[in-house]
Amino acid sequence: MHNAFRRLATARQTTPTRWRSLLLALSAASLVTGCGAQAMEMNVVVFNYWPRALADVYVNGQWVGGGYGGYTEAGGTGSKVSCCYKIAPGKVEVKWMLDGPSADPLTGKTMSSSTELVSIKPKADYLGVYLYPDGTVALDTARGIPDDKLPEARR
Repeated sequence: MHNAFRRLATARQTTPTRWRSLLLALSAASLVTGCGAQAMEMNVVVFNYWPRALADVYVNGQWVGGGYGGYTEAGGTGSKVSCCYKIAPGKVEVKWMLDGPSADPLTGKTMSSSTELVSIKPKADYLGVYLYPDGTVALDTARGIPDDKLPEARR
């Protein structure tokens, strides 16, 4: 009878160890593959390169601001900083509404574009969203307010 208790006690000790080993292996695999990337709370800076104003901008369904002025040849991008949005690496969908005079047929038109946020730079707390008149979007992360000129290599 004593041996039966010993086997039962041994079985109880090894089962949690096996589960722990399995969980550690799965956790390591998800880190290697990049699955399960955590969303980070970030400030969002929208850089509007359209020659017209934008009414509203959404990043992954989160409203990040509105009333962005149009791009000027003098270098103004109509940017603003908004606070505290959940951002994670992966596919990012950006939607924006064109603003302008009520007689303009494009006023109120909603535009949409998706791009990939490959990674978030270490200690970054800002997401730069670059909206271009050809309908494309580019993203960049930075520790401080991103540069308003996204490097061409990333566009």
